Amino acid sequence: MPATADPCGYVVQIESYDRAVVNSSRGGHNYGRDDTGFCLRESS
Repeated sequence: MPATADPCGYVVQIESYDRAVVNSSRGGHNYGRDDTGFCLRESS
Protein backbone atom coordinates (compact mmCIF):
# COMPACT_ATOMS: atom_id res chain seq x y z
CA MET A 1 0.00 0.00 0.00
CA PRO A 2 1.40 3.42 -0.83
CA ALA A 3 2.31 5.84 1.95
CA THR A 4 -0.68 7.96 0.96
CA ALA A 5 -3.91 6.09 0.20
CA ASP A 6 -7.17 7.55 -1.02
CA PRO A 7 -9.96 7.87 1.55
CA CYS A 8 -11.99 4.73 0.97
CA GLY A 9 -12.99 1.36 2.43
CA TYR A 10 -10.45 -1.46 2.25
CA VAL A 11 -10.47 -5.17 3.08
CA VAL A 12 -7.42 -7.21 4.07
CA GLN A 13 -7.74 -10.98 3.60
CA ILE A 14 -5.14 -13.53 4.71
CA GLU A 15 -5.16 -17.22 3.77
CA SER A 16 -2.76 -19.91 4.95
CA TYR A 17 -2.28 -23.57 4.05
CA ASP A 18 0.08 -26.18 5.35
CA ARG A 19 2.24 -28.43 3.16
CA ALA A 20 2.46 -31.37 5.55
CA VAL A 21 2.24 -34.98 4.35
CA VAL A 22 -0.46 -36.80 6.36
CA ASN A 23 -1.47 -40.42 5.63
CA SER A 24 0.56 -40.32 2.38
CA SER A 25 -1.43 -37.34 1.14
CA ARG A 26 0.12 -33.89 0.86
CA GLY A 27 -1.23 -30.43 1.62
CA GLY A 28 -4.62 -28.98 2.40
CA HIS A 29 -4.98 -30.60 5.83
CA ASN A 30 -4.85 -27.35 7.71
CA TYR A 31 -6.33 -24.22 6.21
CA GLY A 32 -7.08 -20.86 7.72
CA ARG A 33 -8.59 -17.64 6.43
CA ASP A 34 -9.40 -14.36 8.08
CA ASP A 35 -10.34 -10.92 6.88
CA THR A 36 -11.03 -7.51 8.27
CA GLY A 37 -12.30 -4.27 6.79
CA PHE A 38 -11.36 -0.71 7.60
CA CYS A 39 -12.08 2.76 6.32
CA LEU A 40 -9.64 5.60 5.72
CA ARG A 41 -11.07 9.06 6.25
CA GLU A 42 -9.93 12.39 4.90
CA SER A 43 -7.73 14.31 7.31
CA SER A 44 -9.30 17.41 8.73
